[in-house]
Amino acid sequence: PDTRNSYLVLDFDDTTDEIFTIGFVLPSYASGSTTFELEVQWYSAAATSGSAVFGLAESDVGTSENFDPSLSSITYQQTTTDASAGDKNVTTITLASPAWAGGESIALYLRRDADGTGGTDSLVGDAIVIGIKGKITVSK
Repeated sequence: PDTRNSYLVLDFDDTTDEIFTIGFVLPSYASGSTTFELEVQWYSAAATSGSAVFGLAESDVGTSENFDPSLSSITYQQTTTDASAGDKNVTTITLASPAWAGGESIALYLRRDADGTGGTDSLVGDAIVIGIKGKITVSK
């Protein structure tokens, strides 16, 4: 992490897959089907063309479960940068049915896919993440 203009930022390199992990506890009233969207707000300091590919995996741990869970498969999303360096871009990644239950500890693993596993990442230079927003839809 770094700071720019009073923002905590994450510099995701264009040549190496890098991962940022964040966790939260799902509200106890959540049950049934769950949909989760992660909005990644980012910019490139220099690139005026190309696409960045971000991936999201998750793990969940409930009470009396092992706290070394397996990761889900990675969901990838590709976004073409705005034509002006420094402009904010938004990539939204949706997990359709992560099978989370109320009260579980959730870990999210956000990555930039620099090696092209999940799509063609052609953005030269860092993709600088300036914000992350999660949206969860649950059945009560």
